Amino acid sequence: MAEPKFYKVTSTKPVIEYIAGVIKRHLANNESVLWLLSGGSAIDIEIEVAKKLNNNDDKLKNLTVTLIDERYGLPGHRDSNWKQIMGAGFQIDGAKLIPVLNGLGFAETSIKYEEFISRSFKKNTYRIGLVGIGADGHTLGIKGLSPATNAEGLVSHYKWYDYERLTLTPKAIPMLDEVVAYVVGKIKNRLLDDLDKPISAAKFPGKYLLRAHKLSIYNDYKGEVLK
Repeated sequence: MAEPKFYKVTSTKPVIEYIAGVIKRHLANNESVLWLLSGGSAIDIEIEVAKKLNNNDDKLKNLTVTLIDERYGLPGHRDSNWKQIMGAGFQIDGAKLIPVLNGLGFAETSIKYEEFISRSFKKNTYRIGLVGIGADGHTLGIKGLSPATNAEGLVSHYKWYDYERLTLTPKAIPMLDEVVAYVVGKIKNRLLDDLDKPISAAKFPGKYLLRAHKLSIYNDYKGEVLK
């Protein structure tokens, strides 16, 4: 399990600088990079990282970008994470931007998503994900006590009270080289303290992030202060 590194921030600037720097460094070394995106509060960060990467010339052909979780529906539906990210202006010229939704049925979309993720984990030499932890303790699209918590594959699809969800599973997290979490808001301070408490990860999915090889948690509560 990863020993998380906590960084206390007052803006998203350190997160943006860090992720852009990591991706640029690996691309400069002629490595292929897989960057997994999240929706919600991560979107503004992803937009700014994309702007910084757009100056990286021909190296961007070695960058693949897709989602770490999605809300099922027709491509472009209003609650789609991909729709919201792209609609906010995300663009990286030369990179491969791969949506999850394809117009197929729920189960078939999940199969195609898992096939793509499996190939991408094998093909790319560096795999990084940007995630959050919700106020209810969920991370990625893994809700507490949902079918995703005990899924056997790399992707789970399940119907929850809010959405039909597609998400990478706890088994996929150790296959990432690095996870960057952005967790801000007073209501989430307790969750950061709970990461090292004897609470079931099935009940508190945020604890699954500890399975990553490297975990950096940018927050407004504790850790090394960054400006």
